[in-house]
Amino acid sequence: MDKDYPPAVARLARRHGTPAFVLNFSMGADPSSRLFYTRVKGGVERELSALGFCSLTTARPRLISGQRQEPRLAELAVSMILGLPAPVLPRRLQINSATRIVRAMVDAAV
Repeated sequence: MDKDYPPAVARLARRHGTPAFVLNFSMGADPSSRLFYTRVKGGVERELSALGFCSLTTARPRLISGQRQEPRLAELAVSMILGLPAPVLPRRLQINSATRIVRAMVDAAV
């Protein structure tokens, strides 16, 4: 779990005067969550917020489409199921392309 690297990189960036920080993070991150994973991720977000960036953006995409080095079977199955009716699904259930997410993050950083 990436709980140490994001704050370390953010502190380093802040120390060198970086005004904006953008992070692709976990859906459901919440420091008061009952789930360990989302609670830790929420704590990391809270820690990043305290660093005082002029702009802090955390992307929390649900399902991400794109090439992977290692297959994730559950993710592949959900992608296949949600991929067919995508045009009529609510936005929150649609698959996010990795390219689209990266473009949005770059826009937020610039």
